Amino acid sequence: GSEEKDQYHIILFYQYMPLSDDRKILQNYKRAIGALCDSLTITEGRILIGLSRDSEGINGTVANRDKGRIDVFTIAMMGQGSALKGNLSDEDLEICSQFWKACQDFAILAGNIPVPRIKRPEDFKWSTDSSNEWIFPDLKVSIVNEIVGTGGKLSGVSIEDTGVGLLSPEAWHRALIESEGDDDTVLIDCRNTYEVAIGHFVGATDPSTKTFDQFPNWVNSHAEELEGKNVLMYCTGGIRCEKASAFVRQNSNAKQVQHLHGGIHKYLEAFP
Repeated sequence: GSEEKDQYHIILFYQYMPLSDDRKILQNYKRAIGALCDSLTITEGRILIGLSRDSEGINGTVANRDKGRIDVFTIAMMGQGSALKGNLSDEDLEICSQFWKACQDFAILAGNIPVPRIKRPEDFKWSTDSSNEWIFPDLKVSIVNEIVGTGGKLSGVSIEDTGVGLLSPEAWHRALIESEGDDDTVLIDCRNTYEVAIGHFVGATDPSTKTFDQFPNWVNSHAEELEGKNVLMYCTGGIRCEKASAFVRQNSNAKQVQHLHGGIHKYLEAFP
């Protein structure tokens, strides 16, 4: 209806996955995403593509006043195997098929990597904004060294190391209740200090970082306190934790390291 058109529909998404460390080859994937957005008249957003064969991926936000266009974008990004493709119009299926073909061609050029895709519908975080302002002045798809800036300090964390120790919002909720008053559990807030100040889980340790690239230093100087502990970590949307928790796992003798899948964002959807 007309109300739908009065607001922006926004998605945030990220996925650590193999791409390419050859900029020329990676341009093919960048072009494919640009062409997909073009065909869907998605003209606002920021999409970062990591220049790496084994430690980065994609991190993006796109917005549109027509929710239908964003829906098609998510189906395209989930790849040819998506069960949701049955919902597409012929025209939209054609747009997606061209994108999937371009992604397959890229994957072959990049040395037969798995065809890049976002794994699940839950990996897209939806929100709306009813302002009349543009959210982004334009659409920018950029090739970057890191999809979350750490000044290179976490670029040694490979994709295999991320995506380990994920807790669903429900499992996280249980873990928090079970760990109350338990000295063997350490809860770490991976966000920056100004975000922690706005609100955090009770009992969380604030590493007092102003920027995410300070986090590894904090881990190195507190490694002894983490030894033998069950470590629970969280951030806003889950992306920082994937690398941060892997770093803790590699650089401390913690007994177990787990983090909140989808971050506070997803937790608040499940436990408003």
